[in-house]
Amino acid sequence: MKVGIIGLPGSGKSTVFRLLSESTEEPQYGGALNKPQLKRVNVHDPRLERLRQDFAPKKYTPAAVDILDFPAVKKDGEDRAGLADLLAPARETQALLIVLRAFENPAVPGGDVVNPVGDLLDVQSELILSDLEIVERRLEKLEAKSRKPMFSDDEEWEQQTLTRIRERFEAEEGIASLELSAEERKRLGGFGFLSGKPFVAVLSYGDVAPADEVTAGISENSGGNFVVLPTRNELEILELPEEERADFLSELGVEEFHRDELIAAAYRAAGAISFFTAGEKEVRAWTIRTGQTAPEAAGAIHSDFERGFIRAEVVSFADYVEHDGVKNAKAAGVYRLEGKDYHVTDGDVIEFRFSV
Repeated sequence: MKVGIIGLPGSGKSTVFRLLSESTEEPQYGGALNKPQLKRVNVHDPRLERLRQDFAPKKYTPAAVDILDFPAVKKDGEDRAGLADLLAPARETQALLIVLRAFENPAVPGGDVVNPVGDLLDVQSELILSDLEIVERRLEKLEAKSRKPMFSDDEEWEQQTLTRIRERFEAEEGIASLELSAEERKRLGGFGFLSGKPFVAVLSYGDVAPADEVTAGISENSGGNFVVLPTRNELEILELPEEERADFLSELGVEEFHRDELIAAAYRAAGAISFFTAGEKEVRAWTIRTGQTAPEAAGAIHSDFERGFIRAEVVSFADYVEHDGVKNAKAAGVYRLEGKDYHVTDGDVIEFRFSV
């Protein structure tokens, strides 16, 4: 699963990336602007920790997310082609983290003005402009092909649909504002429209937390998908020896890093859920999309598991905890046998039966 980090210049975007990736080095983009920095980070999950404690396995494997850090998005709206190329790899992500500056930054023009709500709207406008450039490029090709005899019905549909979408983008409305069927959205999926990506707004601050009215404005414009992050403080704590971190977190009035909350929020925004396999050899979290069936989940482990799927032996994590383990869950009748039509739920502890 891939999640992209974007933000305006001076937003603290790369500091968020360093925090998430636990890196002490400043990112180096070099001359390849369309190649973001990439790090894989683990998803901290207390449920998996409980299974690790119970089974004491030889191997422990949490879920992971690939984080891509893009160069800053400039809000000039002039070089749309350059913006589209810059953000091209972001079209392959499943969600975005939009970093918003909630601190003064004298290093950037206008950095003494703190307006994260306005910054969020600016970034969203730039994403729409980037999408508009992609649509116009494709429409140019379709227009040229439409003059030839081999112009197909699918291409005609695409041309008509993209023309409607272009009108919305020109009115600075994202792809979500257009009524499209599930089939139409599937057919357009290859464009990876950024204005339609699920996102988490990251309200990054220094020593002073943002006021309630600021967080309320961010919540309203992000659909409630936001995390307030004391970025610099947490990065400094992460640079300390592990045994000293708890005391400094206590000074901030928190028990755990907000970075873990942010990674989990990105995971959810991308439509991902975790199921668990647990035993003496390994306790592991597996990532699948919401709504996938038991055979599809089995395929995340190995294609043979999906091909030869017989059944899934399932206990929800809540039932696992309530009954203090698999043995008692079986005795209580909450350890279930599920077939091919079962849709895996977040937190299921599963053992698959298969034959190949």
